[in-house]
Amino acid sequence: MDSFYEDLQAGAYYRMEENFSQALVHFNRAVEKQPNNFEAYLERGVNYHLRNQVFFALHDFRYALYHCTDSYACQNESKKAQYFIHLLQGLIYETNSHWEKAVTEYERALHCDKQGFYAYFSIGYAYGSLSLANGQGDNTQLYKQAIRYFLKALALIDSVPHHQKYYSFYQSVIHTNIAWMQKRLEQSTEALFYYQKAIDANPRHVRAYFSRAILHRGMNQRELALKDYSSCIRIFEDQYKTLVTSGNVQSVNIVKKRMASILEDRVVSTRSTLCLLDFIVLVHRYGEWVPRSTKSS
Repeated sequence: MDSFYEDLQAGAYYRMEENFSQALVHFNRAVEKQPNNFEAYLERGVNYHLRNQVFFALHDFRYALYHCTDSYACQNESKKAQYFIHLLQGLIYETNSHWEKAVTEYERALHCDKQGFYAYFSIGYAYGSLSLANGQGDNTQLYKQAIRYFLKALALIDSVPHHQKYYSFYQSVIHTNIAWMQKRLEQSTEALFYYQKAIDANPRHVRAYFSRAILHRGMNQRELALKDYSSCIRIFEDQYKTLVTSGNVQSVNIVKKRMASILEDRVVSTRSTLCLLDFIVLVHRYGEWVPRSTKSS
Protein backbone atom coordinates (compact mmCIF):
# COMPACT_ATOMS: atom_id res chain seq x y z
CA MET A 1 0.00 0.00 0.00
CA ASP A 2 2.78 2.47 0.90
CA SER A 3 4.45 2.08 -2.50
CA PHE A 4 1.12 2.82 -4.19
CA TYR A 5 0.64 5.98 -2.13
CA GLU A 6 4.21 7.09 -2.71
CA ASP A 7 3.40 7.29 -6.42
CA LEU A 8 0.02 8.89 -5.76
CA GLN A 9 1.63 11.56 -3.59
CA ALA A 10 4.53 12.11 -5.98
CA GLY A 11 2.05 12.60 -8.82
CA ALA A 12 0.07 15.09 -6.76
CA TYR A 13 3.18 17.10 -5.86
CA TYR A 14 4.30 17.28 -9.49
CA ARG A 15 0.76 18.33 -10.40
CA MET A 16 1.02 21.23 -7.94
CA GLU A 17 4.14 22.31 -9.83
CA GLU A 18 1.98 22.11 -12.97
CA ASN A 19 4.45 19.50 -14.20
CA PHE A 20 1.63 17.37 -15.53
CA SER A 21 3.85 15.11 -17.63
CA GLN A 22 5.92 13.94 -14.66
CA ALA A 23 2.76 13.68 -12.56
CA LEU A 24 1.31 11.35 -15.19
CA VAL A 25 4.35 9.06 -14.92
CA HIS A 26 3.60 8.50 -11.23
CA PHE A 27 -0.15 8.17 -11.66
CA ASN A 28 0.46 5.56 -14.36
CA ARG A 29 2.65 3.65 -11.94
CA ALA A 30 -0.09 3.81 -9.32
CA VAL A 31 -2.58 2.39 -11.83
CA GLU A 32 -0.15 -0.41 -12.72
CA LYS A 33 0.39 -1.29 -9.06
CA GLN A 34 -3.30 -1.33 -8.16
CA PRO A 35 -5.42 -1.50 -11.34
CA ASN A 36 -8.64 -1.89 -9.35
CA ASN A 37 -8.11 1.11 -7.08
CA PHE A 38 -10.56 4.01 -7.46
CA GLU A 39 -8.07 6.63 -6.29
CA ALA A 40 -5.47 5.90 -8.96
CA TYR A 41 -7.94 6.63 -11.77
CA LEU A 42 -9.48 9.56 -9.89
CA GLU A 43 -6.13 11.34 -9.46
CA ARG A 44 -4.98 10.55 -13.00
CA GLY A 45 -8.32 11.76 -14.36
CA VAL A 46 -7.96 15.05 -12.49
CA ASN A 47 -4.46 15.40 -13.94
CA TYR A 48 -5.84 14.91 -17.46
CA HIS A 49 -8.61 17.43 -16.76
CA LEU A 50 -6.12 20.07 -15.63
CA ARG A 51 -4.20 19.50 -18.89
CA ASN A 52 -7.45 20.12 -20.80
CA GLN A 53 -7.45 16.49 -21.97
CA VAL A 54 -11.12 16.03 -21.22
CA PHE A 55 -11.56 12.83 -23.23
CA PHE A 56 -8.90 11.01 -21.20
CA ALA A 57 -10.22 12.44 -17.92
CA LEU A 58 -13.72 11.17 -18.62
CA HIS A 59 -12.34 7.81 -19.72
CA ASP A 60 -10.56 7.36 -16.37
CA PHE A 61 -13.58 8.45 -14.33
CA ARG A 62 -15.91 6.13 -16.26
CA TYR A 63 -13.49 3.21 -16.18
CA ALA A 64 -13.18 3.51 -12.38
CA LEU A 65 -16.95 3.84 -12.09
CA TYR A 66 -17.58 0.49 -13.74
CA HIS A 67 -14.46 -1.57 -13.01
CA CYS A 68 -12.81 -0.53 -9.73
CA THR A 69 -13.51 -2.10 -6.35
CA ASP A 70 -10.63 -1.07 -4.04
CA SER A 71 -9.72 2.04 -2.07
CA TYR A 72 -8.09 3.05 1.17
CA ALA A 73 -9.64 6.51 1.24
CA CYS A 74 -13.11 5.36 2.30
CA GLN A 75 -13.16 3.93 5.83
CA ASN A 76 -16.71 2.60 5.55
CA GLU A 77 -16.11 -0.79 3.91
CA SER A 78 -19.78 -1.58 3.36
CA LYS A 79 -20.39 1.66 1.46
CA LYS A 80 -17.02 2.06 -0.25
CA ALA A 81 -18.32 1.32 -3.74
CA GLN A 82 -21.31 3.66 -3.38
CA TYR A 83 -19.09 6.42 -2.03
CA PHE A 84 -16.85 6.31 -5.10
CA ILE A 85 -19.72 5.83 -7.53
CA HIS A 86 -21.22 9.14 -6.39
CA LEU A 87 -17.81 10.81 -6.25
CA LEU A 88 -16.95 9.76 -9.80
CA GLN A 89 -20.40 10.69 -11.11
CA GLY A 90 -19.79 14.11 -9.57
CA LEU A 91 -16.42 14.39 -11.27
CA ILE A 92 -17.99 13.50 -14.61
CA TYR A 93 -20.57 16.26 -14.12
CA GLU A 94 -17.82 18.63 -12.99
CA THR A 95 -15.69 17.88 -16.04
CA ASN A 96 -18.70 18.84 -18.17
CA SER A 97 -19.27 22.01 -16.09
CA HIS A 98 -22.58 20.78 -14.60
CA TRP A 99 -21.71 22.12 -11.16
CA GLU A 100 -25.09 21.82 -9.41
CA LYS A 101 -25.43 18.17 -10.46
CA ALA A 102 -21.87 17.60 -9.28
CA VAL A 103 -22.72 19.02 -5.83
CA THR A 104 -25.71 16.67 -5.57
CA GLU A 105 -23.52 13.63 -6.29
CA TYR A 106 -20.82 14.77 -3.87
CA GLU A 107 -23.44 15.21 -1.14
CA ARG A 108 -24.65 11.66 -1.81
CA ALA A 109 -21.06 10.49 -1.42
CA LEU A 110 -20.93 12.19 1.98
CA HIS A 111 -23.98 10.23 3.12
CA CYS A 112 -21.97 7.07 2.41
CA ASP A 113 -18.90 8.17 4.39
CA LYS A 114 -18.97 11.17 6.73
CA GLN A 115 -15.17 10.99 6.96
CA GLY A 116 -14.71 11.13 3.20
CA PHE A 117 -12.55 14.21 2.79
CA TYR A 118 -12.59 13.88 -1.03
CA ALA A 119 -16.31 14.63 -0.97
CA TYR A 120 -15.97 17.67 1.30
CA PHE A 121 -13.17 19.06 -0.85
CA SER A 122 -15.10 18.40 -4.06
CA ILE A 123 -18.23 20.15 -2.78
CA GLY A 124 -16.13 23.17 -1.83
CA TYR A 125 -14.53 23.26 -5.25
CA ALA A 126 -17.89 22.91 -6.99
CA TYR A 127 -19.33 25.84 -5.02
CA GLY A 128 -16.30 27.92 -5.95
CA SER A 129 -16.74 27.03 -9.60
CA LEU A 130 -20.46 27.83 -9.40
CA SER A 131 -19.55 31.32 -8.21
CA LEU A 132 -17.45 31.80 -11.36
CA ALA A 133 -20.26 30.51 -13.55
CA ASN A 134 -22.66 32.99 -11.95
CA GLY A 135 -20.59 35.91 -13.15
CA GLN A 136 -20.94 39.32 -11.52
CA GLY A 137 -23.92 38.55 -9.27
CA ASP A 138 -23.82 38.35 -5.49
CA ASN A 139 -21.94 35.12 -4.85
CA THR A 140 -21.20 35.74 -1.18
CA GLN A 141 -23.07 32.67 0.04
CA LEU A 142 -21.35 30.45 -2.52
CA TYR A 143 -17.93 31.69 -1.39
CA LYS A 144 -18.81 31.06 2.25
CA GLN A 145 -20.21 27.61 1.49
CA ALA A 146 -17.04 26.72 -0.38
CA ILE A 147 -14.88 27.83 2.55
CA ARG A 148 -17.02 25.84 4.99
CA TYR A 149 -16.51 22.60 3.07
CA PHE A 150 -12.81 23.24 2.49
CA LEU A 151 -12.34 23.72 6.24
CA LYS A 152 -14.18 20.47 6.93
CA ALA A 153 -11.86 18.66 4.53
CA LEU A 154 -8.83 20.14 6.31
CA ALA A 155 -10.22 19.16 9.69
CA LEU A 156 -10.57 15.54 8.54
CA ILE A 157 -6.98 15.42 7.30
CA ASP A 158 -5.84 16.75 10.69
CA SER A 159 -8.04 14.46 12.80
CA VAL A 160 -8.22 11.12 10.97
CA PRO A 161 -4.87 9.26 11.27
CA HIS A 162 -5.30 7.50 7.91
CA HIS A 163 -5.96 10.77 6.06
CA GLN A 164 -3.13 12.45 7.95
CA LYS A 165 -0.71 9.73 6.82
CA TYR A 166 -1.71 9.42 3.19
CA TYR A 167 -3.45 12.65 2.14
CA SER A 168 -1.49 15.45 3.79
CA PHE A 169 -0.46 16.58 0.28
CA TYR A 170 -4.00 17.94 -0.14
CA GLN A 171 -3.44 20.55 2.56
CA SER A 172 -1.64 22.92 0.21
CA VAL A 173 -4.36 22.56 -2.43
CA ILE A 174 -7.15 23.18 0.07
CA HIS A 175 -5.44 26.20 1.65
CA THR A 176 -4.97 27.70 -1.82
CA ASN A 177 -8.67 27.22 -2.57
CA ILE A 178 -9.71 28.82 0.72
CA ALA A 179 -7.47 31.78 -0.15
CA TRP A 180 -9.16 31.96 -3.57
CA MET A 181 -12.58 32.29 -1.88
CA GLN A 182 -11.32 34.79 0.71
CA LYS A 183 -9.94 36.88 -2.12
CA ARG A 184 -13.37 36.80 -3.79
CA LEU A 185 -14.86 38.00 -0.50
CA GLU A 186 -12.33 40.87 -0.61
CA GLN A 187 -10.77 39.56 2.60
CA SER A 188 -7.17 40.19 1.55
CA THR A 189 -5.57 39.61 4.96
CA GLU A 190 -7.29 36.24 5.33
CA ALA A 191 -6.41 35.31 1.74
CA LEU A 192 -2.72 36.09 2.34
CA PHE A 193 -2.81 33.99 5.50
CA TYR A 194 -4.10 30.95 3.61
CA TYR A 195 -1.73 31.42 0.68
CA GLN A 196 1.14 31.35 3.16
CA LYS A 197 -0.29 28.20 4.76
CA ALA A 198 -0.42 26.61 1.29
CA ILE A 199 3.20 27.53 0.58
CA ASP A 200 4.31 26.28 4.01
CA ALA A 201 2.64 22.95 3.23
CA ASN A 202 4.27 22.76 -0.22
CA PRO A 203 6.93 25.35 -1.16
CA ARG A 204 6.68 24.33 -4.84
CA HIS A 205 2.95 24.93 -5.31
CA VAL A 206 2.94 27.18 -8.38
CA ARG A 207 -0.70 28.24 -8.14
CA ALA A 208 -0.27 29.49 -4.58
CA TYR A 209 2.62 31.76 -5.57
CA PHE A 210 0.98 32.95 -8.78
CA SER A 211 -2.38 33.74 -7.17
CA ARG A 212 -0.70 35.50 -4.27
CA ALA A 213 1.35 37.55 -6.74
CA ILE A 214 -1.86 38.75 -8.38
CA LEU A 215 -3.27 39.64 -4.95
CA HIS A 216 -0.09 41.54 -4.02
CA ARG A 217 -0.26 43.30 -7.35
CA GLY A 218 -3.85 44.40 -6.63
CA MET A 219 -2.72 45.69 -3.23
CA ASN A 220 0.07 47.68 -4.94
CA GLN A 221 2.72 45.62 -3.14
CA ARG A 222 4.98 45.35 -6.15
CA GLU A 223 8.09 43.93 -4.49
CA LEU A 224 6.09 41.12 -2.91
CA ALA A 225 4.40 40.42 -6.24
CA LEU A 226 7.81 40.28 -7.93
CA LYS A 227 9.08 37.82 -5.32
CA ASP A 228 6.13 35.46 -5.92
CA TYR A 229 6.38 35.67 -9.71
CA SER A 230 10.08 34.90 -9.39
CA SER A 231 9.27 31.80 -7.33
CA CYS A 232 7.03 30.58 -10.16
CA ILE A 233 9.78 31.16 -12.70
CA ARG A 234 12.33 29.22 -10.63
CA ILE A 235 10.00 26.21 -10.43
CA PHE A 236 9.35 26.29 -14.18
CA GLU A 237 13.06 26.73 -14.95
CA ASP A 238 13.75 23.52 -12.99
CA GLN A 239 11.11 21.76 -15.07
CA TYR A 240 12.53 23.14 -18.30
CA LYS A 241 16.02 21.81 -17.62
CA THR A 242 14.69 18.36 -16.76
CA LEU A 243 12.37 18.20 -19.75
CA VAL A 244 15.04 19.32 -22.22
CA THR A 245 17.29 16.52 -20.97
CA SER A 246 14.49 13.98 -21.40
CA GLY A 247 13.67 15.23 -24.91
CA ASN A 248 9.98 15.83 -24.14
CA VAL A 249 9.46 18.56 -26.75
CA GLN A 250 5.71 19.03 -26.22
CA SER A 251 6.10 19.56 -22.47
CA VAL A 252 9.10 21.86 -23.03
CA ASN A 253 6.94 24.10 -25.22
CA ILE A 254 4.16 24.16 -22.60
CA VAL A 255 6.63 25.22 -19.89
CA LYS A 256 8.05 27.93 -22.17
CA LYS A 257 4.55 29.33 -22.67
CA ARG A 258 3.89 29.35 -18.93
CA MET A 259 7.15 31.11 -18.19
CA ALA A 260 6.46 33.72 -20.88
CA SER A 261 2.99 34.37 -19.45
CA ILE A 262 4.32 34.82 -15.92
CA LEU A 263 7.15 37.02 -17.13
CA GLU A 264 4.66 39.19 -19.00
CA ASP A 265 2.51 39.52 -15.88
CA ARG A 266 5.57 40.31 -13.78
CA VAL A 267 6.67 43.14 -16.07
CA VAL A 268 3.17 44.64 -16.18
CA SER A 269 2.61 44.43 -12.43
CA THR A 270 5.97 45.82 -11.27
CA ARG A 271 6.63 48.31 -14.12
CA SER A 272 10.31 47.64 -13.56
CA THR A 273 13.07 48.18 -16.11
CA LEU A 274 15.05 45.41 -14.41
CA CYS A 275 12.11 43.02 -14.84
CA LEU A 276 11.86 43.98 -18.49
CA LEU A 277 15.55 43.15 -18.94
CA ASP A 278 14.98 39.80 -17.19
CA PHE A 279 12.07 39.21 -19.55
CA ILE A 280 14.22 39.86 -22.64
CA VAL A 281 17.07 37.66 -21.36
CA LEU A 282 14.80 34.74 -20.47
CA VAL A 283 12.82 34.92 -23.70
CA HIS A 284 16.14 34.86 -25.58
CA ARG A 285 17.22 31.83 -23.53
CA TYR A 286 14.00 29.83 -23.85
CA GLY A 287 12.73 30.84 -27.26
CA GLU A 288 10.02 32.92 -28.84
CA TRP A 289 7.64 34.77 -26.51
CA VAL A 290 4.09 33.47 -26.55
CA PRO A 291 1.48 36.16 -25.81
CA ARG A 292 -0.82 35.70 -22.84
CA SER A 293 -3.86 35.05 -25.04
CA THR A 294 -2.36 31.78 -26.26
CA LYS A 295 -0.83 30.52 -23.04
CA SER A 296 -1.25 26.87 -22.16
CA SER A 297 -2.91 25.97 -18.90
